[in-house]
Amino acid sequence: MKKLALTLLSSLVLAACGSGGGGSNTDTTTSHPAVNQPAPPLSKPTVSQPTTPKTALDSVDSAFRSQVIQEKLIELPNQQANFAFEPEGWISVENVGNELKLRAYNLPYSAIGYVLPRNVSIDEYGRVIDNRVTTKDNFDIVGLTTKFDDIANLGAATYNGVSFGANSEGKMRFTANFANKNVEGRLYNRTTLKDKKALPEITLEKGTIMSADSIASFGGMAHATIDGMQVHTPYAGTFMGPKAEEVNGVVLDDRGNPYEAFAGKK
Repeated sequence: MKKLALTLLSSLVLAACGSGGGGSNTDTTTSHPAVNQPAPPLSKPTVSQPTTPKTALDSVDSAFRSQVIQEKLIELPNQQANFAFEPEGWISVENVGNELKLRAYNLPYSAIGYVLPRNVSIDEYGRVIDNRVTTKDNFDIVGLTTKFDDIANLGAATYNGVSFGANSEGKMRFTANFANKNVEGRLYNRTTLKDKKALPEITLEKGTIMSADSIASFGGMAHATIDGMQVHTPYAGTFMGPKAEEVNGVVLDDRGNPYEAFAGKK
């Protein structure tokens, strides 16, 4: 796995914490993205004509396809995978070497995901409570990042997509004002994966768009009401695609571990 994005997120979280509100106890989850590679069933053929399933790469501008192919090539236990050739949407693999499971969300220019033990221990909020897990080695974002210098004239944008953690799934709505260099959003309709128990909405408070190693990135503080208590923790992420077509990010827990990932496109 490429670790560039994870390094960026770590620095962005530090910046977010330094620019405003500190963290408190979090009932948010430790999630462990990485990235994986199954292929969902083929779409049904049309009348008398075989159909090739559409891949995420099909939606990429032809000028950037070779670069996206290179950036979305990942290393898995004993094998390689390339998300560029996978369909857009969820990718799940329940058995990936050493009793691991992988889950990711794939977009044309990027993917974000985690790898965890198949029988990972979690608490009622989806937080990972498993000594086998080394969080920061199991989470990543891959793909074509947006250059900070290329966002100046983009105006404003709204992104819609998904959020997910070790035992959670929901929706995301995220707005970016490139002129004012700020972002905000919400992760809503969150439920646990197996029993569909409702989970608290997470608000991504107004954060800052910044340059991290010349990449257009962002960071801020998130909050949620959990058991009647207000919980605040950092979030951070990056814009993806040549014109910030996509966004990927993660909300951290009180220990600085990934809790809820989010991804979406314009």
